Amino acid sequence: MWPGLDGLADRCAKYYQNGARFAKWRCVLKITSHTPSYLAMLENANVLARYATICQQVRLLHIMYVKATLCQMMQDSH
Repeated sequence: MWPGLDGLADRCAKYYQNGARFAKWRCVLKITSHTPSYLAMLENANVLARYATICQQVRLLHIMYVKATLCQMMQDSH
């Protein structure tokens, strides 16, 4: 399991001291007729904003990769 935002500022500061100059965060959204919900999109945007702020505070370039997966509903042709 990934630690997420917990302790990210300390980890990013350590990475910067060790020579890192950018960090990448990946989000995956599954798109169906019912997902993602408005709340899920809002929370995802909030997490990305918090990530970007933390990176900026320790002088890392933040790269955000959002992957949207379009899932078609399979229908029986019988």
